[in-house]
Amino acid sequence: MDMAYVQFPDQAESARSIRKRLYNTLVALGKAGKPEPAMRMETLYPEVCWDIVWTNLNAVWIPNMMKTTWYQVIHDIVPTNDRLAKIRLRDDPHCTLCRKTDTILHHLTECNAAANI
Repeated sequence: MDMAYVQFPDQAESARSIRKRLYNTLVALGKAGKPEPAMRMETLYPEVCWDIVWTNLNAVWIPNMMKTTWYQVIHDIVPTNDRLAKIRLRDDPHCTLCRKTDTILHHLTECNAAANI
């Protein structure tokens, strides 16, 4: 048994503890040398300074419901008809109120659907 990266187990150590230690070591080895993957929104909008966005969102006290909503908007995971149509959960990508394409921008600013958020 080659244990170059993990200490040899003690007699008193439980099997669960050994497995946990092995798992943590394998995770650390898997991450070694690899850069942290960028968030999807960071790759879609590289011109935005995301550190400032996160700082501003967390610096001000707002209710958790508002933080959750803005988190969904920032990560582009608001369930708009356009998004649902792209993942084949809806047939029609248009707004049910005004028949324009239901994007996040439309959902938040152009239509009465913003009242639902």
